Amino acid sequence: MRPVRTRHQASIRQRGAVLLVMLVIVVMGATTVLVGSLSTTRMQTARQGTTAAALAQAKEALIGRAVSDDNRPGSLPCPDTDNDGIVNGVAGNCTSSYIGRFPWKTLELPDIGDGNGERLWYAFSPSFRDNPAAGPLNSVSPNPWADPLTLGDKTNIVAIIFAPDAPLSGQNGRPSNNIAEYLEGANADSDTVYASYPVSETFNDQVLAITRTDLMATVEKRMAAEARKLLTNFYTNSSAAAGSRYFPYAATLGANSPTSGLRRGLLPVSCRFQRSGLTPNFAYICNSSGTVDLVNRSNFKFTAATGTCSSSGFPGRCQCGMGIGTCTGERINTGTAAEVRSSISLDAMQIAGNGALTPTPTDWFLDNQWERVIFFAAAAGCTAAMPGCSSGAMLSTSHLSDLAAVVISTGIPLVATEVKATPQSGYPSAEADDYLDSEENTNDDDVFSMAGKAQTPVYNDTVVAIPRGSL
Repeated sequence: MRPVRTRHQASIRQRGAVLLVMLVIVVMGATTVLVGSLSTTRMQTARQGTTAAALAQAKEALIGRAVSDDNRPGSLPCPDTDNDGIVNGVAGNCTSSYIGRFPWKTLELPDIGDGNGERLWYAFSPSFRDNPAAGPLNSVSPNPWADPLTLGDKTNIVAIIFAPDAPLSGQNGRPSNNIAEYLEGANADSDTVYASYPVSETFNDQVLAITRTDLMATVEKRMAAEARKLLTNFYTNSSAAAGSRYFPYAATLGANSPTSGLRRGLLPVSCRFQRSGLTPNFAYICNSSGTVDLVNRSNFKFTAATGTCSSSGFPGRCQCGMGIGTCTGERINTGTAAEVRSSISLDAMQIAGNGALTPTPTDWFLDNQWERVIFFAAAAGCTAAMPGCSSGAMLSTSHLSDLAAVVISTGIPLVATEVKATPQSGYPSAEADDYLDSEENTNDDDVFSMAGKAQTPVYNDTVVAIPRGSL
């Protein structure tokens, strides 16, 4: 006999089925929410990754462009102010603003954007523009640091790259060339003070700064290599006979006039021309001792121990007066402010009869006064007093030996170094520890810090060796 199912039992089973269905629905809903949340997180992570990669690519491109610039290494391009990817400026002077979109087309990059598909923006210090009117650009010249950007509590910033991200409340005018449609707060007011905050309903700019250390540390590697080439060429051209070749004597720290017998110091300038007066009545005065035969950046040649050359006409022929010396060629500079320009053959006047040596440094090297921040040392057996690099002690580093010379780009003056507790002053100074950063580099012996030593907050010398075997 089969058991009789009561209505109550059937009701219980029905309620159980309903609860099971409801549980399934709840689980499916929770799973959907979870999957959606994970999907949103993944998308946000992907967008953030795209933004970070774009900012890093832009920074790398700007530094690469600064290092390789033909006329003003360390300079930066003007921004794009009309959204065509091309800089807006004339001869390095930005036409309207020092903030705008990142000039991706000028830098020969793809049209990179942030994680929201927006093109990057970019601001930089006017002193780093690619125009000589901004003044010399090197590691220590004061002018390049006259107008740094700031980002929160960070200073000494030369450029900032911005990823604007999605429009916020009030940013309803995209596409536009209006900064405020893309950047927020201090980033949109076109001054030199910028900000970076956590993403919120009122701020979502993502930023990446380029400090002067980021920029110049890379430029200085090129400068050390350029100085190495210059000294090597000098050595090669110092004599037709290999056994009679030599490196120049160095210049005293804080000056650039070569000192006979000095093996350690700055790159020597044979003759520095000081401009006096205004256009067109000005003179270039060479205060040198000994016989000088120099060719400078504008093919200006002056042969005399001392004397004055003045210009006449326009653009100006150089003429020498009082029967002292001879000069031919165009005048050095057409600017109106009193300036100093260098004419350098490294030690043309040190050894009588040797004359000017070639090649001379390129225009930009002299215009930006890199000779003031390049230290070098020559081995005793590779100087005019003991030429040929065939005898005498050579220089060395901690892992290199038999070096004929060492070149050091001295870097941005530091707040403190491995051997100096007080800030470095840089050029001009007569103290080695105002230029160099380690005991090995400042102790006046023939051993120097390891070439390639890591850069730290207390050490930024860039050391390049010239092995005897490479000459």
